This record gives sequence, structure tokens and C-alpha cells, in this order.
Amino acid sequence: MLESGQSFPEDEEECHFGLKAYTKTRQKMHEMAVKQKLITEQDPKGHGFLHLSSEEKRALLQEGYKLPTMLPLTKSEENALKIIRRKIKNKLSAQESRRKRREYMNALEKRIQYYRAENSALKLKLKDLEQRNRSLAIELRNFKTTMASNHNTEYHPSCPTPNATTIN
Repeated sequence: MLESGQSFPEDEEECHFGLKAYTKTRQKMHEMAVKQKLITEQDPKGHGFLHLSSEEKRALLQEGYKLPTMLPLTKSEENALKIIRRKIKNKLSAQESRRKRREYMNALEKRIQYYRAENSALKLKLKDLEQRNRSLAIELRNFKTTMASNHNTEYHPSCPTPNATTIN
């Protein structure tokens, strides 16, 4: 058992599942960053001119790095670019997390509104049914009283006695 209450994975596939999910998320953020042209996909070991996105240029300058222009990159330039790209992806990931959280909260708020409306409708229905139940109880009590008073009154030829049997 780990300190956080989690247990160790039972088999190798379960162990690699977390790594696969992590890799998938990283790949998704990388693809989103490239698609939005926040980072470039140029091989740092290649030759020629280095093409950087405006976001990469802005971040490199903001962090105090000099802008590399030619490939191949030095080890320090490669590390700086790797750090900047990671920061850009982290920023994108944070934005995506905030967007998803907003969507989730909006969905929860809609559910709350729905359940409040449903609760109000059910309270009205309950109140109506309780009133109906009270009126039926009064009606039953009156009926029983009427039946009891009819049973105790004198014999009416139009009303046969309850225990009398008719023989034809």
C-alpha cells in the first residue's frame, strides 16, 4: 500500500496504463499546440534556418534567451527551446482544463436548475395530494357517520336490513 492509500498495480498492463494515459495527454497537448501554431515541429538536429512560432519567439525573449536562427541548435539552445515548448504546452493544458471545468460547472448549474424546478413541482403536487387526502378522509368520515346513523334509525321498508335474506 502506498502512503496516499493507493496500492501497487497488480500486473504489468495495469502499470503501463497510467503511462499510456499520460503519453496520450502529452501527445494531445502537443498536437493542439502545433495545430494552433503555438509551437513548430522542426527537428533541432536538422540543418538550415530555424522557423519559430510567434509564441515561441515571445516566450524565448521573455525568459531572456537569445533567439536561435540556424540549425543545428547547440545543447543550451535545444534545452531552452524544450523548456519554452513545455511551458507553452502547459499553458495550453491549463487553458483546456479551465475550459473543461467551466463546461462542467455550467452543466452542474443547469442540473441544479432542473432539479430545483422539479422539486418545486413535486412540492406542489404533494401539497395538492395531501389536500385531496384530507378531503377524502373527511368524506369517508361523513359517509361512515351517515351509514352508522342510517343503521341505527328505524326500519325503512325501502331499505332492506343488511342481514336480511330474501327468498324467492
